[in-house]
Amino acid sequence: MAMMAPSLLFLPLGGLAADRGNPRKLLLRYHVLYAIPPLVLAGVLAMGGLSYPLLIAYGVAAGSISAFAIPTRDALLPTVAHIYFEGMLWVKMLTFPIGLMFFRTLPRMRTLALWLHILMGTISAGIGLVQYFALNQRDLEHRITGPVTHVMTFSGLLLPISLMVIILAVHLRKWWLWVPASIVTLTLLLTFTRSIWIGWISAIFAVLLFTRPKMLAWAAPALVLFITFMPLSLFGRMISIFDTRQESNLDRIRMAEAGVEIIRDYPLLGVGPANVKEIYPLYRRHDAPRFRIPHLHNTILQIWAERGSPLLRRISFCKCCYPPMCEGLEGSGQGPSRRSEWPSRSGSPLPGSSSSTSATPRFSTSCSTSMR
Repeated sequence: MAMMAPSLLFLPLGGLAADRGNPRKLLLRYHVLYAIPPLVLAGVLAMGGLSYPLLIAYGVAAGSISAFAIPTRDALLPTVAHIYFEGMLWVKMLTFPIGLMFFRTLPRMRTLALWLHILMGTISAGIGLVQYFALNQRDLEHRITGPVTHVMTFSGLLLPISLMVIILAVHLRKWWLWVPASIVTLTLLLTFTRSIWIGWISAIFAVLLFTRPKMLAWAAPALVLFITFMPLSLFGRMISIFDTRQESNLDRIRMAEAGVEIIRDYPLLGVGPANVKEIYPLYRRHDAPRFRIPHLHNTILQIWAERGSPLLRRISFCKCCYPPMCEGLEGSGQGPSRRSEWPSRSGSPLPGSSSSTSATPRFSTSCSTSMR
């Protein structure tokens, strides 16, 4: 209340000052003034003289300054936002090609990028484990999110890191790589994200099928044994995958059916960006759990329904044709050597890897071509 009252009282004066003065200079002065009340409060708190009148005075001072700073900031938005957001859009678009250029010209950066991904993935997974075991975020209503705001984003970030570390641990035969692999994989399991579980199991079985098919005879019984003795909460979450009347499953089924109907009506151009959310109530079934949805929970259906089939064809072209193009460049001698610049058990640039072992790696490293 002490901050709100002066804010409402002095807000018209702040708007008048922003209109008549130089917004840039005023905003700089307001920010300098805004730093004074917290510093004074911190000094008084350090001396042990904190009291209610002081807190009220702090609120009045901070509220008065914000009443002048907010209109000044809003006055700058029209001139700053266009330049800033357009610049950020170009930076985001250039991130991928700039990364490819760095990886091609500086081979060491590929190794550093691997270690950075492993480090950040392990730290993020550690935050998730703290949320699960210390903060008791153990049910579907309070799932762990790590350093991000949504559990789906968190699990989607951990999935490729978990698979990458497991493959590197097997490929390089370094026992300490199993430590981050175990941390990230355990956190991935505790997110209760069923689609991520299915994706992880499918990826592991695909790698075994194409590299070590004989190990499938051991992997399948191990999976059955793990499911048999897994905690009841995780087992119930896994079994719910097959329950079509479960609310979240039924909701996704009805969204997919509505998406197909939208595509039938708008097959070429779609309904336009951000219009699927608005048009969904016209296509939803009567027993769909939600009347309004943010998206269709299916990437292909969402892109096709929103943007039409041409964009989907372009995405398919990039996904299918880009790796063969890189293979062609490498075969013609225009690209860098595959095995000379990628971590392997022979002459590996990874820290701590052995250079004395010259056995042929069992895992293919052709996926590194797409990074170049």
